[in-house]
Amino acid sequence: MSEPRDFEKDLKESNDWVLRNEWIRVCKEIWGETSIVSFKDGLEVQKGLGTDSTVQQSNGRRFSVEFKSKRFDLGGYDSWLLEVKHNYYPSSDNYWDKNKRSCIGGKEGWLYTTTAEFIVYATLSESKKKIIEVCAFSLDPFKYEHFNSEITKLKKTFASTQFKDKFQVTINAIAPTQWLKENARDYWYWREE
Repeated sequence: MSEPRDFEKDLKESNDWVLRNEWIRVCKEIWGETSIVSFKDGLEVQKGLGTDSTVQQSNGRRFSVEFKSKRFDLGGYDSWLLEVKHNYYPSSDNYWDKNKRSCIGGKEGWLYTTTAEFIVYATLSESKKKIIEVCAFSLDPFKYEHFNSEITKLKKTFASTQFKDKFQVTINAIAPTQWLKENARDYWYWREE
């Protein structure tokens, strides 16, 4: 497993207005130029609602959207991560017990806990200021129990995050782009040169 990501640093970078304007641009391409994107800034609101934003179309239709980004160096991989489980460990210099004996708890990943109707995944430019690839899709049917057997068939990978008070290991299902396209109720994809 690679070095853990720094949650506080990532949160600060994700709230950068240059990047937020990129998310707005992408949402307008998906749901129309007159769409209004409202970000949910408070961490407690994000955790409580399980979503990053709402989008309202000109006809009044409103829905929730979760944003996820992929680093520039991962842009060549034709797959996207679905967070299915989080396990927590005490925060320490040895940031996680490789034998997993010190697990202090766990919960379902955002795939199952989010209230979002859609996810917009984006590959960021090397500068982290521009979105260069988009894979957006409805979370229907992926987040529902009847589809869980299909999720369990996907390959898994692990990611780690260091928080102030604990260390998190996230179990991700690796979803190929074509698999998402074939299974999502709604789906959009494009890559910018």
